[in-house]
Amino acid sequence: TRKERKFDHLQGVLSAGKLETAEVAKHLLFHQYGNYVVQQTLAVAKDPQHTILLEAVRPYVHQVPIV
Repeated sequence: TRKERKFDHLQGVLSAGKLETAEVAKHLLFHQYGNYVVQQTLAVAKDPQHTILLEAVRPYVHQVPIV
């Protein structure tokens, strides 16, 4: 399904390259479009991926500007 494809894509992004999951999640959280991807992924993700992403962005949530 479309939701599964979105999640698979984010999972690939979070696990790709040499950056830690928390670093990638932080970058996405503060990116204009990445923030939307994080929000949508959290809305459809199931454990354990939901918990992994939530824990990765939790330290930065209070820093995200509200517009």
